Amino acid sequence: MIAIKHADVSDAKVIADVGSRSFYDAFAEGNTPENMQNYLTEKFNVEHVTEEISNPDAEFCLAYFNNTPCGYLKLTKSSLPEQIKGLNSLELQRIYVLKEYYDKKIGKEMMQFAVDFAKNGGYDSIWLGVWQLNYRAVNFYKKWGFETFGTRNFKLGSDVKDDFLMIKKLS
Repeated sequence: MIAIKHADVSDAKVIADVGSRSFYDAFAEGNTPENMQNYLTEKFNVEHVTEEISNPDAEFCLAYFNNTPCGYLKLTKSSLPEQIKGLNSLELQRIYVLKEYYDKKIGKEMMQFAVDFAKNGGYDSIWLGVWQLNYRAVNFYKKWGFETFGTRNFKLGSDVKDDFLMIKKLS
């Protein structure tokens, strides 16, 4: 059984663990061990995650499969890329699932939660950035109706990656 629950600072340790493991599974192959370790240490420590969860413009949710944490998502009100200024768009900043749960439809449930959250919040679209070489994620977003509207750079350690910027209209 899949459950999606709003997270708060008491969930920071679980989010840090799930985030670190799922990020490693998704990106270790395309990055140096040093860059990965530095990024994981910086972004997925409990203090940093607690700070992120405490941001009133961010919404974190944990996904559970049979009561076991297996993924999380982060939605945030952020500054919009130039190409979509003027829209009332919410950023889907993260949607991570542990590798061993890929076949359980966790991502589908979290995406539906994100779409419903945005609609209920009065947003007209959701946007995101995704590494161009993360084909699994790019295809997932396309299936959900996201379209590419631009690119940006993402720095992981000493390496610069190219992200697609994608948007899904909600109306």
